[in-house]
Amino acid sequence: MTILEAEIGQVDGVRIFLGRYDSGRWYARAYLPHARGEGASRRVRHALGFGMTSHEAARLALEWAETQRAAWGVAGSSRTADMLAAYIDHLGGVAGREPATTSTYRSLLRCHIAPAIGAIEVADVRPHMVQRMYQKMASSGALAPSSIKLVHELLSGAWKWFRELGAVDLDIMSDVATPRSRKAVTGYFPAHEVKAIREAIAPILADDSAGRNVNARSFAMAVLIALGTGLREGEICGLMRRDVRDGRLSVQRKLTESAGRPEYGIPKDSSVRNLTLPPELDEALQAHFAWQDTWMRRTGPSTPVMCSRCGQPIRPSAVSRWFTQLVRSLGISHGTFHTLRHTHATGLVAGKGNLAEVARRLGHASVNTTIGNYVHASPRDDVELAMLSGEVAKGGE
Repeated sequence: MTILEAEIGQVDGVRIFLGRYDSGRWYARAYLPHARGEGASRRVRHALGFGMTSHEAARLALEWAETQRAAWGVAGSSRTADMLAAYIDHLGGVAGREPATTSTYRSLLRCHIAPAIGAIEVADVRPHMVQRMYQKMASSGALAPSSIKLVHELLSGAWKWFRELGAVDLDIMSDVATPRSRKAVTGYFPAHEVKAIREAIAPILADDSAGRNVNARSFAMAVLIALGTGLREGEICGLMRRDVRDGRLSVQRKLTESAGRPEYGIPKDSSVRNLTLPPELDEALQAHFAWQDTWMRRTGPSTPVMCSRCGQPIRPSAVSRWFTQLVRSLGISHGTFHTLRHTHATGLVAGKGNLAEVARRLGHASVNTTIGNYVHASPRDDVELAMLSGEVAKGGE
């Protein structure tokens, strides 16, 4: 129970109060008037200790407030979510930092970190809280191991920055174990799973009702494009009508999400390229455009291939979420939208496609990337190699 609390001064417009519990313990409280995204004040409390006079406690309270002024100035709040948002803003101004990286950090903060530890004062976060958050992310399947490592990378850099600002006394991340990657059971969808996925999206693509199920049809079309071309989700969402012409597809841009807003950029590794479309996919795209013409007020060369009802491009994160829900509903317990890219690459190589041409279609700078990351062995490979081994053993007879 508090028996005393009185204002003792201000630090950069932040009102500082001194209080004492009935146990005799003193504390300082700061009222932060401009918390990020909030209109109301936020209160931050700091324990000072026992056995001191009010003058000594007031001096310690103001000294503590001085150490926090840098953190309050950049974030407007000492909550973990606000401090991390300020750190990401700081990274955005660092020369050489990829905009896509800060965009990914913002998405991870908003969707995964903030719900877990965002409301906790940054000075009160402990290593076991972060470790428990990692464990929940991994066990729920909400994030891939590589994404959990990105979360760790973000938090590790942030806590070093917080120490420089004086917002925390210790770098708690030095006591948090780096998340361990686990190798995926399979990196591609086998034939029976591809068949199940295609059967699931077929009714959606066949529904030609004007303006109905706009997002679902765009999502289904994205799946068909990924299976037929191996494009990344950002590249698919960045496609415009002018990129599809005479049976060919031009990959000129990708769509990313920066600070919650969609932005166009150059494809990964500057992999601008032209691809010949499978006839079935070309026909499906032309049917998709004809369907869009029945309900969109105006279409043209710059109309997004994947667009919402209002004509805006659909975001890659929305496509990924929809696809994950689709495959889980089909009883497929593994894989994400990016697995469609693995499936496409593996199918081309299994069909004896030229590796150099496969790498070009996928937008890889090196064939080694194609072999190391996107080509997966199938049971049929072992059988074919056994037959070949038998021929070699016979001297090629």
